[in-house]
Amino acid sequence: MKKSVFLGAIFYLPVYLSGCSGGIALPPDNEAFYRVKNPYQRVEDRAKYFKDEYLQIAEKRGLVSDAHDIDIKPENLIGLGLSGGGIRSAAFQLGIFSGLQATKSHDQAGRKFSALDKIDYLSCVSGGCWAAGAFLIADESAESFFTCLEQQARTGKIQKCGGAEGVLRSHQNLKLIKKEKKEDWEKEIAEAYFPEKCKKFSFNDRKSSCWNNLKGKPNIIFNVAHSTLSPNRYGANIDNLPFQITPNQLGTIVDCGSSGLVGQKCGGIKGRGAGEGKVGFFVRQDAEDFSWVRRERSGKHLWLKKETEPGSQMSKAMAHSSALIGSPLFLSFSMGLTYKSMPPEKEIRDNYFLTDGGYVENLGLLALIERGVDLIVLSDMGYPERKGDDLDMAIDQVKKLLKCDVTGKKNINPDNLVSTLHYTCPNVPQGQGVKQGKILYVRPYPVNIKAFKQELQAEQKELYQCISANDYSCYGKLFGSSEKKSSLDLKYHFPQTSTMLTSYDERLIRSYFLLGQFIGKRHIGPALL
Repeated sequence: MKKSVFLGAIFYLPVYLSGCSGGIALPPDNEAFYRVKNPYQRVEDRAKYFKDEYLQIAEKRGLVSDAHDIDIKPENLIGLGLSGGGIRSAAFQLGIFSGLQATKSHDQAGRKFSALDKIDYLSCVSGGCWAAGAFLIADESAESFFTCLEQQARTGKIQKCGGAEGVLRSHQNLKLIKKEKKEDWEKEIAEAYFPEKCKKFSFNDRKSSCWNNLKGKPNIIFNVAHSTLSPNRYGANIDNLPFQITPNQLGTIVDCGSSGLVGQKCGGIKGRGAGEGKVGFFVRQDAEDFSWVRRERSGKHLWLKKETEPGSQMSKAMAHSSALIGSPLFLSFSMGLTYKSMPPEKEIRDNYFLTDGGYVENLGLLALIERGVDLIVLSDMGYPERKGDDLDMAIDQVKKLLKCDVTGKKNINPDNLVSTLHYTCPNVPQGQGVKQGKILYVRPYPVNIKAFKQELQAEQKELYQCISANDYSCYGKLFGSSEKKSSLDLKYHFPQTSTMLTSYDERLIRSYFLLGQFIGKRHIGPALL
């Protein structure tokens, strides 16, 4: 087994399927590839399926060397779930990181460490992935990176933080008009969040300095959706299926033929490569004989226009996890799996339409429970019009797919910034990690950020006036309009402002960063140390 912190990734290879007919038998399940015949299969044998990730975490903690192996789950895993929510969520989640980095303690040897150093996993969706990606690929230390972002948040002067221009951005450029392709969305993400030299970075380029930027940081899980049935942008669907992309591997824990599911609606997506009998799979990113290729199905669909540049593998994952505001059609990525340049056998689907992870659940909870994370922090800066719905959907998906129960939601009080929930997985066999864990659910509302606003009023009056104004003048503008305000502005106040916008007042974005930093310092950081 390869024991580097991250394994190579091969998203796009110049392999085309012209002339191919029928499938080819896949190899037996092995370390490089395996089928997932029921969605809770990996929960029942975590030591087997998450062995690479557990090893990386143990190495990060200094528990093992490259010459040793590990086949058990490390103790006291901590994971941070970063919700979607566009540009405003990205700013808020970066602020959470900053607050955790600023919260320090010392180990028994007297060495200083931060609460951010305690994080083992980042599980992200959409805007949360933009924040996570920027932090992971930053071309400087975490201390310098977040100091730079804080300076921008407090002064309003654009800084080149981590080698990227405008990480705290307030404007989205791409509208996906007819002449633009979905690859332009990936390019915009790379431009906004990546250092110049890392914009074409590949995970398998281990000699690159960009590779070194990733070392010693949390394991990342990009949450994507597939098999969406006419998705409603303002709500996930229990019948949509999760797809995970990590630097180690990618795949789906469930498909139409997975056992243990009742009433899975796959008939309407047969034209997208689905159908009865299909099961999930995972494949290592550096696995020989497996490739991802473009599968053109119809030129009339805007999202199927051919990609002309490979781009960065991480920024592609970030683009897969998110939708594009202003698109006349929902942004999707058509990706085909081949084995030895041929479509796989009928048991495995050969084509996937990957789109916004928020179509499954918007919090990244499922992936963390699947891995047996002991303490999960869910940072929810999602959609104000979906009050409580994102958490409900996440709980429903965890129950349906993993056979685990989340309890305590009825005790959530909007007056509290942080609420405590618990999860239990009764079917976890002995020795396969925790049967239960703790969840800290972070959801800011106008009624629970009074202390933050008092601090902002004393130190940043310009920002305080912005988020407190009665005319909502800094809450942003709707796509395609210079004046029109979102109807949500009439109902919600900071921090629950409109999500589906392409342009925000920069003061609002700065306020979101500082709110995240405040919560990270005051509420989350102390709970991790």
